[in-house]
Amino acid sequence: MDLAEDLSFTAEYVLKANSFMYYSSTLYFKIPRSDSIIHSAGFTMRSKEQEVRDRIDEMGKVIK
Repeated sequence: MDLAEDLSFTAEYVLKANSFMYYSSTLYFKIPRSDSIIHSAGFTMRSKEQEVRDRIDEMGKVIK
């Protein structure tokens, strides 16, 4: 699993969806784990995370 793949998936989904609905109730709880990839990410993985964030910023320009 790549670091920030959830961010990438969500951004792609929102960009390509014809519509989506906001539901204000909590449906998901994040459970922190000591062996999570976020705790062991090195420079290469952090660089990929920044690439994902940059791509999301570019997507935002398309939908504005």
